Amino acid sequence: MGDVESAIGAYQRALSFSPNCVPAMAAIGHILRIKDQYPAAVDFFNKILRIEPNDGETWSSLGRSYRPSSSPEHTSSRRYFDLHAPLCCQP
Repeated sequence: MGDVESAIGAYQRALSFSPNCVPAMAAIGHILRIKDQYPAAVDFFNKILRIEPNDGETWSSLGRSYRPSSSPEHTSSRRYFDLHAPLCCQP
């Protein structure tokens, strides 16, 4: 899988120079999700949505991050998938 800790460090350095760098936040969120660190991934995806509220891919990633967790937000997962479809599947 490569050195994910080094990758996270590199993306965090990028964020220190550009705190609203959506690609860096998304990459960290995806890495955290792969590492089963769902609450931390949710935090990153929510940060992105505050910057780009209509980003369908981020809504989808947020939904996938809630899905496997046992948190009360688990029930919100379907809502995020429902929001995702019209945002990224528009003609």
